[in-house]
Amino acid sequence: LINKEPHPLQRGSKMLVFRKSKVSNMVGLSKVHIMRLVKQGDFPTPIRLGANSIGWLSTDVDAWIESKVVERDTDAIDTQSGDVK
Repeated sequence: LINKEPHPLQRGSKMLVFRKSKVSNMVGLSKVHIMRLVKQGDFPTPIRLGANSIGWLSTDVDAWIESKVVERDTDAIDTQSGDVK
C-alpha cells in the first residue's frame, strides 16, 4: 500500500533551509547562544546538511519566533490582570 499523502512539511509551505548566520540574524541571538538553546531543548534542532554543516528549516524557525510572540502576549495579559509569575 502506497501512502499518497504529502509529507507534513510539504503541505502549503515552501521548505527553505537557513544556515546558522541567517538564523542568528533572524532571531537576534548569537550563534553560540542558539546552539546553547538547542542543547537545552529550547530552540529547534538543526538538520545535518553535510559532514561539517547544519541548517534549520524555515518553518521551524518561524514557529519558534511565533511561540515567542505568543509568550510575550500571554505575559502581557498576565501583567495586565495583576497575576504574578
